[in-house]
Amino acid sequence: MKSLYKILDIFEALAANTGKELSLSELCDLTGTTKSTTNRILATLVKRGYVNQKKKRGKYCLNDLMITINLEDKYIKRLREIVVPYLIKLGNKIKENTFFVIPHGDLAHIVAATETRNVLTTLIEVGTKVPLYCTGSGKIFLAHYSENELDQYLKEFELKYRTPNTITDPNHLKASLKMVKEEGVAYDDEERYLGIKSVSVPVIDAKRKVIGSIGIMGPSIRLTREKMTALLPDLKSCSVEISKAIISLSVLPS
Repeated sequence: MKSLYKILDIFEALAANTGKELSLSELCDLTGTTKSTTNRILATLVKRGYVNQKKKRGKYCLNDLMITINLEDKYIKRLREIVVPYLIKLGNKIKENTFFVIPHGDLAHIVAATETRNVLTTLIEVGTKVPLYCTGSGKIFLAHYSENELDQYLKEFELKYRTPNTITDPNHLKASLKMVKEEGVAYDDEERYLGIKSVSVPVIDAKRKVIGSIGIMGPSIRLTREKMTALLPDLKSCSVEISKAIISLSVLPS
């Protein structure tokens, strides 16, 4: 376990100095690890491709993949700090669970959520990555794909049957996504799990690009289409507030 802590100390020191190369001595000073131990750990990390050393006895830095992961984690953490207060405010007002999702390749990544104290509720697991075609938040992203991007998605991603309501026909899905883009709202009508419904709207940046979506989720017995329609003004208002906050605080990656 001590060895693991030492490895993580070195990773964290390099991550905290992204864009800068550190010498062996500098890493020893930052981590409090002996030169022999630090050198041995770095040799393994360089060999496995996690750390770069441009020349023998040269300085060290994280490779591009690790930098990307580090920056992504910081970005998600900052987004969560901004979004959660708005989700809590919305959830307290409408008495339903709320969530915030960002695109992650051909999946949707749940990065924030709030829960109400209703006796009958739904579990939203932060950190979970869910399919695009059978979730409201995911359909928000698909609706803003270009025609070529959508065709490529449908070519590579199987539209698996999950419930009797799952859309598995590509043409049907395309028609549905056209309406999502026009109306600015997407529904999950028990398409991923029976008994659970959701409604989502986009979160945009200064260039009107969709960078996330927020939604409301609940049991179908309570979250009827009529109720979701009634909650839409509050959901859209929250989306506007979040979009403005993200833009004004300049948290989007360059």
